[in-house]
Amino acid sequence: MSLLNRCIRKIKSDKASGMMIVPYWPTQIWFPALMEIVTDNPLVINRKKNLLSLPHQGQEHPLGKKTYSACMSSVRENFESRGLSETSTKILMSSWKNSTKKQYGTFINKWSVYCGERKINQIEAS
Repeated sequence: MSLLNRCIRKIKSDKASGMMIVPYWPTQIWFPALMEIVTDNPLVINRKKNLLSLPHQGQEHPLGKKTYSACMSSVRENFESRGLSETSTKILMSSWKNSTKKQYGTFINKWSVYCGERKINQIEAS
C-alpha cells in the first residue's frame, strides 16, 4: 500500500489538520480519499518538463515518462487493500503481460480519472 494512502488514513483516524504536498494524480487509488479530507481549494503547481527528475543521476524520473505503471499501481493497491500478501500481489502483478497492460491501461486510467473527479472510491464504486 502506498505511503500516501497510509498518511491519508492516519489523518482521517486522528482527525488531524495540516498541509500535505502531493502530486495531482487523479488516477491513483488514494486520490478520492485525499479529496474527502481537503478543507480548502488545493494549490496546483504547473507541471514542468523536469519536475520529476533524479538530480543525482541527471536523468528523468521513470514516473515522468509515459508508462503503464500508473494504472498498474491502482491494480496493485486494489490487491493489497483486499488483504492479499505481498508475495501473492507480486505473483498476480507479474502475470500481466505488457500487451495486457497496454490494452487495459487506457481504460483503467479513464476509470480512475472518472472516480477521482467524482470523489468515488474506484474499488468500491457501485
